[in-house]
Amino acid sequence: MMKKWVFCLLFGMLLLASVSTASLVETSVKDSPGSCLLDDLDQFQDVYEEDNFLPVGAPKLIEGVQINFSAAQSFIPEKEFLSRVELLLARNDSTTYPLQVMIRDDLYGPVLTAAEIPATVVPVEAFDWISINFPDLPVVVGQTYYIMGATANISDNYYGWAGNTDGFSYLWGCAWMSIDDGKTWGNSSTDLSSGSYGMTSRYMNMQPLGMFPDYGCVNDIQLMQNGTWDMCFRTYGFNEGPLVEITKPALGIYLANEWLCYFAEPVIIGVIRIEVDALDHSGIQQVQFYIDEMLVQNSSTAPFQYLWSQRVFFKHFIKVVVEDTIGMTTTVELEVWKFF
Repeated sequence: MMKKWVFCLLFGMLLLASVSTASLVETSVKDSPGSCLLDDLDQFQDVYEEDNFLPVGAPKLIEGVQINFSAAQSFIPEKEFLSRVELLLARNDSTTYPLQVMIRDDLYGPVLTAAEIPATVVPVEAFDWISINFPDLPVVVGQTYYIMGATANISDNYYGWAGNTDGFSYLWGCAWMSIDDGKTWGNSSTDLSSGSYGMTSRYMNMQPLGMFPDYGCVNDIQLMQNGTWDMCFRTYGFNEGPLVEITKPALGIYLANEWLCYFAEPVIIGVIRIEVDALDHSGIQQVQFYIDEMLVQNSSTAPFQYLWSQRVFFKHFIKVVVEDTIGMTTTVELEVWKFF
């Protein structure tokens, strides 16, 4: 042990005498906006079919019968994180309870994230786009998720979520509705006993601007029988590059791949196995190792390592480029000294 420390001391003194500056250069460049920057539009369906909407809440449909509607729209994200959504909404003039907007990956599964919209934010007599912010939610690209809306089961407390009866305006999802507080869901006339409960202003005695007046007869409702709906929605998100760290070499002196002692820079004598930790939400596609800008190895499975056995001298640069499964990359560089 004493010999090891004497060797480190002598070698360090010689190195410091020959090197004017000592520095560790480790940079990480992520080709992604990150949560601190603006997000981007991901999925959307903004075709609004003249006053067509689905109710969210408890409108008066049949005298003496109260039904509390919930609505949802499925979508498939193409970004790794969901940051917010926008919905085309209006409300009845007697609505005072907030609208709950939730994200799930299963209609009957747990809520992944949620936000509450005060009734005063949603306009009366006209549909408008309402933005709902969430804490950045990691999602699986290519997997189905659901935007869900619900509110208190209070008579005449309800919102309108605009949409259309096309069924093809958004090809990666569709509207869903529940009339029993989310216990069961349907997305076409065959799924619910009385149809899909799509409503239009014409059948609700509504005015062209989307006013929500009182009504109380089942004949005021058009039960859509022409298949699925698509709601008006927009999702926003971003991608994030992999988290990468060169774990070996670290600060210190290495002899034949073994760490001897601490030093202000990574100093390598002989061969060394470069080791990298890489983590990404979507998965790691490949890890590329460069020595002085020359590609020396490409790895696709962990552990990510490269045995550097080339006999070289003095200062060199290790660079690692990690790419995830959706094409985002992170680059890490490390300045080292190598002898033999």
